[in-house]
Amino acid sequence: MELNHRYWIALNMTGGVGAARARLLIDKFGTPEMAWNASDDALMESGLDKRTLAKLLQNRKEIDLEAACNAIDAAGLHVLTWDSENYPRNLRKVFNCPPVLFTHGEIKEQDDFAVAIVGTRTPTSSGIEITKMICDGLARKGVTIVSGLARGIDAVAHDTTINAGGRTIAVLGFGMDNMYPSEHTELAARVANQGALVTEFPLGTIPNSGNFPARNRIISGLSLAVVVIESLDVGGSLITAKYALAQGRQIMAVPGDVFSAYSRGTNDLIKNGAQPVTSAEEIMARLEEIRDEFLEEKG
Repeated sequence: MELNHRYWIALNMTGGVGAARARLLIDKFGTPEMAWNASDDALMESGLDKRTLAKLLQNRKEIDLEAACNAIDAAGLHVLTWDSENYPRNLRKVFNCPPVLFTHGEIKEQDDFAVAIVGTRTPTSSGIEITKMICDGLARKGVTIVSGLARGIDAVAHDTTINAGGRTIAVLGFGMDNMYPSEHTELAARVANQGALVTEFPLGTIPNSGNFPARNRIISGLSLAVVVIESLDVGGSLITAKYALAQGRQIMAVPGDVFSAYSRGTNDLIKNGAQPVTSAEEIMARLEEIRDEFLEEKG
């Protein structure tokens, strides 16, 4: 592990220090190391709210930073920070992107050409089939499939992509040592072998329901577009679409039976401006346009 990662990890382990507060501390002190080692008085004048300040002062006394870093190394994880050259380019463009990412596997430059595939945890048979068709077609065209390793559409997306020889990234809402759901442990290993597992949460973080909306912003942030396949009128897939909209990402949705509860979310997205899609070819055509626009921006 790179030496400067130690202090990024220290801030990451301090509850309440997310992107906004990490930026505040770095702007004030220059580096995470200088922030972590600043005097109590200097930290009190940094602009942190009282609760986060108290947590940071407490953690500086209690965290065994060397042991934490050794555990990360022992788990075979890589650490990416705002300072890392290989921090994912798509995600870096997102406002308040995570200061720290833990990865198992490898994120490659080709993973910039990525699409998020998300949907219900209890898909219909037709939802499963359209997910397989879309992911197989995109994977064979070199598109990286990003999803959340959840039951249902997510798992089908990862599994199909791997079987097609493609690359896939799973974004987790917990630490790497608390795999959830447990029956996806083997699938997670296959994802890491043919792509990467990614989380902003340190080791020891349990699968808490409050973590998953934050996870969803990374799913959309890593991708050029988000495709929703079957969704109720509430749920994580629509949260991911909401983040995608805020991040300026293309939203696509597979239209469905107007009498099916599992099509309410996708049909509503389409009514509100999402691009309706029914094939990998339609998605691919739009992704290539978005990639060209991205390359033109880079200039």
